[in-house]
Formats: sequence, structure tokens, C-alpha cells
Amino acid sequence: ITGLGGYVGGVTGETSVNISDCFATETTVNGGGSEGLPVGGVVGNLYKATAKNCYFTGTVNGTTPVDDTYSTNLEVGGIFGRAYGCTIDRCFSKANILGYDSKANVGGVVGTFIASQLTNSYATGRVQSSASKLAGGITGRVLAYTIDGTLIQPVIKNCYTAGTIDAETYQYNPDTEYRETLGTVDEGTT
Repeated sequence: ITGLGGYVGGVTGETSVNISDCFATETTVNGGGSEGLPVGGVVGNLYKATAKNCYFTGTVNGTTPVDDTYSTNLEVGGIFGRAYGCTIDRCFSKANILGYDSKANVGGVVGTFIASQLTNSYATGRVQSSASKLAGGITGRVLAYTIDGTLIQPVIKNCYTAGTIDAETYQYNPDTEYRETLGTVDEGTT
């Protein structure tokens, strides 16, 4: 599956409706060509929805060039490229996940995790984004966010990773960076 200019996922590029029992197996999902758009094994952009029992096996490749130009700020995840205001439960990926530049948010389950809840989920395989500090075994980047006037803190419980992480470690800050699991947790996020 290749999408070079929009949200890309193994099942759908974007959804704002609840999903369950969705999967893509032995699949390669390629994304790139536009700055900052999410690429996920199951869904590129999960927006204010609930996802349960979703899984992915294969490769999620956020390094696909368009006209010899690589994307920057890409959000790449084993299951979801971006999750915003969501509840995710019992999802897993067994994947090779590839990000490109220093601003890529790359995670085993979710690339960019914004004001959402993630429980009982895991990732195995490999997260590869050697130039980025925003890469981790479960999430690449974790952020709190104000939704409808209320500051929502992200919640991650009962999750694990058992894969290999290849991420930038220069000037590693153990107070905000957790490459093994969460990648980078933004300031103001608890």
C-alpha cells in the first residue's frame, strides 16, 4: 500500500469512528511525499475514536521519497501514525517501522500520541529512525493537549515493547526522553 501525499494506513488513512478487530498482516505500508502526514500499519490518523483489538504485521515505511524528496516531520507508527483524543486497547504490532529525519515521530504502536489513552498493548520488531529523538518502542512522541477547553494528559498503562530501537541518543535527557518505550515526552506532559 503506497500513499504519497495524504494519510496512509493498512486499513484506512484516517478515521474518526470507533473501530475494533481491524488488522493488516504481512503488509507493507509506504508513506511520504508530504510534510508531517501520518502513516500507520492499520490507520494513518486515528481522531477522537476508540480502537480495540487491532494488529499489524509487516513493514511501515515512512521513508518513501517523492520526486527524490524525503518527507520531514512524518508520524509513523506500527498501528497508528497519529492518535489524537483516542482510547486504544489491546492492540499490537510485529513490524519493521522506518522513519527518516530528525523530526520524525516513530513508535512501535503509535508515532504521535496526543491526549489519548493506551492500555494493554505492545510492539515487537524494530523501530528504525536513527536521526530522531522522537522514536520509541511504544510511542515516538507523547503530548498533552487542550481539547474542548480541557487539558487532557495522555495515559499509557500495561504496555510493553520487546523489539529493537534505533534512535538518536546524542545528549540524551533521561527526564524527558525514554527511547526504550515512549520516545520523547513533551514538556508539560505528566
